[in-house]
Amino acid sequence: ARLLGLGDVDGGLVVGGFVAYRMGPVSPFVTYNHQVTGDETGGLLRAGLETKHDFGRVVATLTAGATWADDDYMSSYFGVTAAQSFASGLAEFDADAGIKDVYFGASADVPLGESWTLKLMGRYAHLLGDAADSPIVETESQWMGGVGLAYRFSVPR
Repeated sequence: ARLLGLGDVDGGLVVGGFVAYRMGPVSPFVTYNHQVTGDETGGLLRAGLETKHDFGRVVATLTAGATWADDDYMSSYFGVTAAQSFASGLAEFDADAGIKDVYFGASADVPLGESWTLKLMGRYAHLLGDAADSPIVETESQWMGGVGLAYRFSVPR
């Protein structure tokens, strides 16, 4: 109900890259993603650290980092135009580029057999700057979790 009158942000093709360097148990990384079709929703740059540990057959991964968002991304997801303000009752808001959040995550890969793996993940992000100040946002704390199954197979050569 809070988003009524704001309209939709349509999806599209996202192109990006990932660079990491393993230094013992820790890997610093940088990723960049930019939507190139559909609504212009800008780009995200993430930088952080990741570490993996084996606990028997279970592989646990811990991640921490920060996300920078460009002006187009911030306007699409956190800004409120004059027309949106009129339709929704929320105050106009011009969200500028900057650090969007800091985050911490954990995941685990649990083998269930030779080909199946249970994937568990959780993540906490704390919104900062214009992302936190947007009238769209109810809380600066953002939680996410997921459960999945992966099946590994080989293709004969």
